[in-house]
Amino acid sequence: MNVEGTEEEQDALIELLEKHFPHPRVLGLIFCSDPELSAEEVVDAALTYRAFEL
Repeated sequence: MNVEGTEEEQDALIELLEKHFPHPRVLGLIFCSDPELSAEEVVDAALTYRAFEL
């Protein structure tokens, strides 16, 4: 995924993602997906994640 902005701007966006999306590995969706996901696919996966109780 192509990323723009300064390192500080990117860090702020990462904090927002981790704060507002329930997916425990939202950054993994962005940086470690094989095949690479589009921005839309990352958002869809992050929004559809549901935690389950053991």
